[in-house]
Amino acid sequence: MPVTVKDIVGIMEDWAPVRYAVPEDNPGLQAGDPSAVVRSALVAVDASSAVVDEAIGVGAQMLITHHPLIFNPLRSINTGGGEGRLLGRLITAGISLYAAHTNLDVAEGGVEDLLAAAAGLQFGDCGPGALEPFGEDALLKLVVFVPEGHEDEVRDAVCAAGAGWIGRYSDCAFMTEGTGTFKPLEGAQPFLGEVGRVERAREFRLETILPESRKSAVLRALLKAHPYEEAAFDLYPLRNMGRSGGFGRVGVLAQPVTLGGLAARMRSALGAACVKVSGDLSREIRTAATAAGSGGRNVAAAAKAGAEALVTGEIRHAQVLQAVSLGMSVVEVGHFASERAIVGAIVERLNGAFASANLCCRAIAAASEREPFTILDRDGDRCPPPARPDQSARPGVFTAFVDGGSRGNPGPAGYSVILMDPAGNKILEEGHYLGETTNNVAEYNGLIRAAEAAQAKGVRRLLVKTDSELVARQLSGEYKIKNAGLAPLFQRARMLLGGFDSWEVRHIPREENSRADGIVNRVLDEAAKAGPGA
Repeated sequence: MPVTVKDIVGIMEDWAPVRYAVPEDNPGLQAGDPSAVVRSALVAVDASSAVVDEAIGVGAQMLITHHPLIFNPLRSINTGGGEGRLLGRLITAGISLYAAHTNLDVAEGGVEDLLAAAAGLQFGDCGPGALEPFGEDALLKLVVFVPEGHEDEVRDAVCAAGAGWIGRYSDCAFMTEGTGTFKPLEGAQPFLGEVGRVERAREFRLETILPESRKSAVLRALLKAHPYEEAAFDLYPLRNMGRSGGFGRVGVLAQPVTLGGLAARMRSALGAACVKVSGDLSREIRTAATAAGSGGRNVAAAAKAGAEALVTGEIRHAQVLQAVSLGMSVVEVGHFASERAIVGAIVERLNGAFASANLCCRAIAAASEREPFTILDRDGDRCPPPARPDQSARPGVFTAFVDGGSRGNPGPAGYSVILMDPAGNKILEEGHYLGETTNNVAEYNGLIRAAEAAQAKGVRRLLVKTDSELVARQLSGEYKIKNAGLAPLFQRARMLLGGFDSWEVRHIPREENSRADGIVNRVLDEAAKAGPGA
């Protein structure tokens, strides 16, 4: 089933509604046609020149960024330079631009939560504490009437979509039995009863609770699971306290750590080019605060919450002095490093939604995006490159088995990826339908997805095994690219592989790749059963 810009905006705003954004922000669709079809979406922190080049080069139809390219009202668009030039290039290439900024900072699982997780913060029963509370996810009561025998199916569907959560309990609902009446009219196709005749049915009144941010997803799940042609349901606003969001987080560390140890942890976890520290490196830290991006404004709130150290993206000189006067240490990791993890989270969120709905689209992380600063030592030499995120937790060589296939060549096509850790444990297995294309295109798509998944997991050394001799030999430089249609895929693959400390693409016999081949065939069989347009 094709995916439109509007569909992707819906997925993003189910997660991070624009109403979460601060008033002066400008999230949302910045350029493009909501009805345009999207086959691939590139995700980045910024719509920089390099990222726009990459989006055009890989043939993306949509670019999703954290920082808006259009922030202040535009009086004109000058395509000769600056943001006007970037906008002009995107529009000319038919690439829609979408940004999720402060709304994604404060959303659950968003930028602030990811930075807190990188620091290892732990929270009490009330969940993450925000340094700068902002907004509240209002609660709703859902009441739906379900025929006997289908009540569990509908309850499970809406709860899986985000309803039924109360504190540390999930699947919370209440059901009462009763009798429903209805009369199907001309043109109806009733699940129960006959046209023109009043029907009495044994039904359950199912009640549950949901946050307003999950309303769209819950209603979609409800209508899909409900057996009636016209489901009867009500939504009521509640005055119960919903989840409070906001900027910054404060929590305790599982084990006390020195300030120097906390700084080293953040550099490793975030892949930061460098970190700057204010305070005694031997000081023991038990309670810490985090604030992504420009978090210096949270100094007073962090100190008041009992934080002994504040980890932030960037902070002004006067704010550091303020922290010192309040007895609090500071770790500055860089604006980009503090927010870069959101790219992988967006990619994972979108691809999960595409896969669960059998949608023909893929989100990919920008491979060209880099820390904008070059760090020099006191002699003017470039400092050693930063550690890749999470590298210390994933030593050794990871192995990816990839396969791609097309029935007809070109014809219905798909790919598969199996990623194994150095100990041989499977950490990822997936298959994806691509629509009509060739074997070689499918093979390259599988390899690209394997590299993206490995990078997202912090892998440093990657061995890719494929039964496609052409792909393996092209990437090793033994074969030239004679098919112009493969050139963008080749370039994308080489760009991604170049981000590993070491990599190899090895050709193996088909019988050694049977598991990956089986996944591709299953994907193609399922697509054939679903039929065209599914």
